[in-house]
Amino acid sequence: MVVFADADLDAAAKDAVDFSLMNAGQVCCAVERVYVAESVAADFERKVLEHARSYEHGDGLIGSDGRPKIGPMVSEMQRTIVHGHVQAAQKAGARCVLGGTLPPASIRGSFYPPTVLADVPHESTITREETFGPVVALSTFSGDERVAIELANDSTYGLTAAVY
Repeated sequence: MVVFADADLDAAAKDAVDFSLMNAGQVCCAVERVYVAESVAADFERKVLEHARSYEHGDGLIGSDGRPKIGPMVSEMQRTIVHGHVQAAQKAGARCVLGGTLPPASIRGSFYPPTVLADVPHESTITREETFGPVVALSTFSGDERVAIELANDSTYGLTAAVY
């Protein structure tokens, strides 16, 4: 997903979260990377956090309270992979602004919390591989269209794309 400075940031932030977290991120067309123009990055991050905080662990459906739920990962092995990508991103310089920790052992199931990473380096594992987990990975770019195209196309994966 590429978010330019003139985008509807509310719509883009909601979609970045919803399409990164749906089915616990275990969808081939899930948003894996979000490139945001530097000039709106702080505002966009705030909007993403606000929406991501509305998610909670549950059966994966929207509950009677209207809050979106994140179901469990398909396996403990997949949760371990997701957590490894999150930790590697942080070691590479990303800031974990929500989630990013394994739930206590008392929570049954292979749940992983909704996680938001900011300032994710383009070269980190989480932007170079498919994570298949409930992670919103935010990276910034200059705002130049040519740079956005280069970053978006710099991947061996090419399943979906969105431009705001």
